[in-house]
Formats: sequence, C-alpha cells, structure tokens
Amino acid sequence: MINSNFKVSIIIPVFNVEDYLEQCLQSAVNQDYDNKEIIIIDDGSTDLSGKIIDEFKSQYPFIQSVKTKNQGQSSARNLGLEMAVGDYVLFLDSDDWFEKYTVSLCLKTIINHSLDMVLFSGQAFFDGETDNKINSSKLYSRTAQLNKVLLSKNVFTEELRFNKYIVQPCMYMFNRVRFQELRFYSGIIYEDNLFTTQLLLQHSDAVAMCLPDILFHRRFRPQSTMTQNKQQRHIDGHLIVIDELIKMIPQNDTLERIALKQLITNLLFDMLHLLNPVYGWHIPLKLRLKILTTYFKYGLSPFKLKLFIKFMMPSSFSYWKKFKESYL
Repeated sequence: MINSNFKVSIIIPVFNVEDYLEQCLQSAVNQDYDNKEIIIIDDGSTDLSGKIIDEFKSQYPFIQSVKTKNQGQSSARNLGLEMAVGDYVLFLDSDDWFEKYTVSLCLKTIINHSLDMVLFSGQAFFDGETDNKINSSKLYSRTAQLNKVLLSKNVFTEELRFNKYIVQPCMYMFNRVRFQELRFYSGIIYEDNLFTTQLLLQHSDAVAMCLPDILFHRRFRPQSTMTQNKQQRHIDGHLIVIDELIKMIPQNDTLERIALKQLITNLLFDMLHLLNPVYGWHIPLKLRLKILTTYFKYGLSPFKLKLFIKFMMPSSFSYWKKFKESYL
C-alpha cells in the first residue's frame, strides 16, 4: 500500500491540441492514485482546447487551470511549477499520455528507496497509427543500471556514454521541494536538453532510479514544435542551450565534464540538419565561426570533425588533408 500522504502534481501545458487533449487529460485523471492535482496551463489556445479543459475541470475537483497569452511551452511549464503544491512533480505534454499506473509505480519506487527522482521508459508513435505492437525502434529505453539506486549525476554520465540520453522531461518524476529553484529557459525551443541536464546535475548527492517500464507514450505529429519546418528559432534555441551547458562544465576532469562535452558535441551535430534548410549554403560567417570555435574547444572525435568542416565550410574542404596532417 502506498502512503497517500504524498501529493503528486501533474503539469500539462496546452496549445491548440483539440484533437488529442481528451486522451491526454483522461490518462491523467485515470491515474490509480488519488492524492494528485492536475495543473493545466492553456497557453493561449484559439481552438476548442479551452472548452475541453472546462469540461474536465467541471467533473474533477483536483483539476485547476489558467489561461494565459501565448508565451511558449517553457513559460507554461514554469507557471505550472509556481502553482504546484505537490510533493512530487510530473510533466505531461498535451498530445501525449501516461499509463494509468504511472504515478503509483513512480511514487512507490521513490518512497521505498528514499529517492529524489525516478526515471522511466517510453514509447513513441506517429499520429494516426493504430498498431499497438511495441516497436524497438520507437522506444525510449533507459540504459543506466535499471532498478538500482544511483546518483543522478551517474545516470547522466552513463546515458551519455551509451549515447542514449533521454531529455524528455515527461519521463521523470522528481521531488518538488528539492528542486524548487529549477525552471525551464523561457522563450526558446530545445529547452528540454538544458532543464533535464540541470535536474540530473544540480545536486551532487541527489539519488535516482531508472525503471524499464514503458509508462509514457509520445505522439509525433507534423504540426508539432519539434517536427515542423526548421526555422531560425530552431538554430537560436540550440545556440542558447549550448552556451548554458558550457557554463555547467566543471573545471576538474570528471565524468560529468566528459559527458557534458559529449552532449554539446551532439547538439552541434544536430544543428547540421538545421542550417541547410534555413540558410542553404549561405551560412553567415559569424555563425560558422561560432560553431566551429565551439566544436574545436569541446569536440571529441576527429572523424566527426572532418564531416563537420565539410558541411560548415565546403570551400575549405580541399584543405582537409593538410589540416589533418598538421593538427590531428
């Protein structure tokens, strides 16, 4: 039996998701744990999302909601954190859903092992899919030691070591008071990379456990923030996150330092897929120099560096052999 004295806050930011919101909210209200609050932040929706929220709110007294002007998902989540009074926090995006035992399993694990947070696995699906069979290519599987008490910083380093770092904040339950100062970087996208890293590294003594259980289901849809056509703000988000991660790199040679450098390298390579749709081959020189300088300082792989220079400075690629002989 779980100690029901602990309240869990489920924070759901909403923006124009009338086709998916009911499934999301139903998965939250159907959790098999009673002591919960559901906080819905309507981030300026112009469709029927507001009506759906009102209908749920009228049926369930543990739901509270507020509507704001559109400021983005980070601001909506931050407002939810300000409103939350639960002992533990979960995030849920408004087009995704949880298994009904997500809260109870996570809370039981936290209580039994005196944890600051628990991390679980998830599954992605594409909008319109009807096949419920588990496809390993769509899994967000935890790679750190499963069902074992670990320092959260060791979860971070181990997932980066296997290049399986999961930044989706909807796959974490954490102690609200322990991390009461933590907030999302507002006004950008790709902010999850920063928030989740700060969550895992903020307290050197924070303890966590990774569960293999698939509790979270993430929907991919064409009009979502992360799948829409790439724009300047996608590049700007990457650059801001990279700058903030650089500030977190410790001076001493630790596993966290290595893992943070690996994460920065990964984000730099992600940017390669953004530059061409936005700039074509006319990448501004200032941006090229910033990215290359960052890579030279924090990059890890000479092989990747070759590809990086070829993409970033194609006119200079003819000098690659000379560069390799001189510096690598």
